[in-house]
Amino acid sequence: MRRIIWSARAKREAESQFQYLEERSLQGLTLVRNRLSEAVSKLAEMPVGRPSKAPGAFEKYVLKTSLIIVYELPDENTLAILRIVHTSQDRPELL
Repeated sequence: MRRIIWSARAKREAESQFQYLEERSLQGLTLVRNRLSEAVSKLAEMPVGRPSKAPGAFEKYVLKTSLIIVYELPDENTLAILRIVHTSQDRPELL
C-alpha cells in the first residue's frame, strides 16, 4: 500500500466541504467523510482514475458524492492528494 500525503490545499478543501455539510446534515457529513476516506484508501492500494488536464495528475470521482480527488503518483510508493474539488466548482485548471 502506498504512503498517502495530502497537500495543504487538499486538506483545506476537504475541511471546507466538511464544514459546509456539518451545518446542514451530520448524517451527510459522516457519509461523505467516510466515502472520501474509503476512496483515498482504495487509491493507495490501486490508483485508478482518469488523466487530469494537469500534467502528471489524475482524477477520481468519489462515488455517491459531488467530490473529485485530484492526485499524482510522485513515485511507486506514494499517493499525493493534490486537491479535493466539488463538481459544481468552475475548474478550468485543477492545479
